[in-house]
Amino acid sequence: MPYKDISERREYDRLRKRRARAFQKATAALMEVRLYFSIRYPNLHIQGVGSFHQGFLVTRTPEDQNAVEQHQEFWRTIFPLCLDYDRLPMEVDDLF
Repeated sequence: MPYKDISERREYDRLRKRRARAFQKATAALMEVRLYFSIRYPNLHIQGVGSFHQGFLVTRTPEDQNAVEQHQEFWRTIFPLCLDYDRLPMEVDDLF
């Protein structure tokens, strides 16, 4: 067993949880935003949400996201753009 001493294991768990919470806090604002793109209709208007601008639409509220995902063109001409959250910088200074 790598941690024979229980205090070392507890300290490792605390450090791991602190790092996970810091990462979650840093990415929480980005998780609220979803980006959609439409190749066929770059200026498509969705009632109650807004219009695509040059093929892209950014949503921040769950209601807008549900409206886009319930649209008849979703997965036909409207697609979500997935971001790789694993490559985000851990420090705030690295963002700028």
